Amino acid sequence: MASRRTTTGVLLASAGAAVAATAAATTRQRRDALRVVDRRPVAITVDRSLAEVAGTDGHLQGPLADYAHQVKIELQPAPGDRGTEIRVLPPDGWDSADAPDRATIRRAVRETRQLIEAGEVMPPDDPVTRRRTLVSGPLEAAVRRAGEEGRL
Repeated sequence: MASRRTTTGVLLASAGAAVAATAAATTRQRRDALRVVDRRPVAITVDRSLAEVAGTDGHLQGPLADYAHQVKIELQPAPGDRGTEIRVLPPDGWDSADAPDRATIRRAVRETRQLIEAGEVMPPDDPVTRRRTLVSGPLEAAVRRAGEEGRL
């Protein structure tokens, strides 16, 4: 009876190891597949005319201007006369050594849009009466990263 338990334990451990190895390989494949997607430009539409976005000197102002020497920034009228489209492209892809990472550019694009449209960068809501709890930790982490991922 003891040998049966040992055999069952070994089989279960082997199956668990196989599942873990498969999951790790799948995660690597998905991560590698996402790298291809990350080569897409970061684009956003700003509800201001091209002249207002470009400024008097013809250059974009705000946090995105800090990366102008590392990425290609295109300004063009948005379709349907709905403002200005800002597109940011790295010269050799987002994973090149010279380009900032995509999350940094997305944050800079969001902040630039807020500065152009509202005149200031709006911080996320931070209620002062909330106590920090075990459950609120993940929410705080999500709010901190909100400017990097998701819809612009």
